[in-house]
Amino acid sequence: MRAVLDLLPGLPVMDGAIDLEAVDGQRIQHLASELDSLIELIHRAVAAIGHLLLLAAQAADGGELNNQALAGLGRLLAELGDLAVWATVVNAHCQHLSGNAPPEGEG
Repeated sequence: MRAVLDLLPGLPVMDGAIDLEAVDGQRIQHLASELDSLIELIHRAVAAIGHLLLLAAQAADGGELNNQALAGLGRLLAELGDLAVWATVVNAHCQHLSGNAPPEGEG
């Protein structure tokens, strides 16, 4: 994730959004590669949290878990989901611009 965050400040912005069409091909491919890694990391992290929650629920005395901890994990999972969606959308745009994906309507 740090690699994506390091790349973002150097990207051009137009009307408050990243202007990927103004980015050179090499940087687009680098960003797409880093986004692929970020998406994979998020999926693995969410799966690991789910596994830990299952184990914690099985081990909890009286079947109760700390409500604040569960709420915090719920918020974290929601934010990770939003981040994964953003990364997937930007990655798809990068892939399209670099010629690695079919144009809209053909995929």
